[in-house]
Amino acid sequence: MSNSQAQSDYDDGLTDEERAILDETSDVDDDQRTLGEMMDAGMDHEDDEGGDVDSYSEDEEDDQHADEEVIEQEAETETEVEAQVKDEAAATEKEAANSTDTTPVTEQRFKPQPVQYAVPEVPDDAKQQLADISKQQLALASQLDNFEIDGAAYHAQFQALNEKALDLRLAIRDADNAKSFNTQNAQAAEQAAWAQTCDAFLTAHKATYADNKDMTAWLNEAVIQVANDPENAGLNGWQTLEKAHGIARAEAKLFALIEY
Repeated sequence: MSNSQAQSDYDDGLTDEERAILDETSDVDDDQRTLGEMMDAGMDHEDDEGGDVDSYSEDEEDDQHADEEVIEQEAETETEVEAQVKDEAAATEKEAANSTDTTPVTEQRFKPQPVQYAVPEVPDDAKQQLADISKQQLALASQLDNFEIDGAAYHAQFQALNEKALDLRLAIRDADNAKSFNTQNAQAAEQAAWAQTCDAFLTAHKATYADNKDMTAWLNEAVIQVANDPENAGLNGWQTLEKAHGIARAEAKLFALIEY
């Protein structure tokens, strides 16, 4: 079928001149049009890549700013934590200082109850009396040698002085032994009461110290620190642990090892 016959069969509403222009346009080399489109597409692609580079640079700058903000936030957080540590330690010391007669039940229960021996009364001048007895015995011996007294009188007086000296020596010995035993018993009782107090305290703070070697180590160090401070001489065992507990918690907050 010819082109004119097809046009006669279908009326597209165009004049012959307009159809001729369309036919000329359709004869354009497809390769050239495709190449032009490819060039245009290539330029667009380059623009897109250029946009990616700019976007990448912006991302790097944003990351840098974000890192700087993180560093600043960490520094601020560390400063706040240190201030909080100081405040908590001061509050703990104030609380311990104000607790004059607020001994917990656990501390009352674990007060030392050592076995104490009666200490014999010994004259304050016991040693001087012993020295005097020795002099009197020497004088008796001299009197015996000079026939100033007979043997019976000598033995009677010498024996009386010996008994007095023996009583003094036994009193001094028994008093020294009783004092020594009482000191040992008191130390043992204090150690036992301290051990019981520690057990009760750790049980009361099980959530903090159970299975946490770091916290337990900090508590031990803090107890030594508190005990060696002369200002804490009036604290009982439980109060000492409470104050050490505050120091240990402050250290833990500083190093962020436990959550509160």
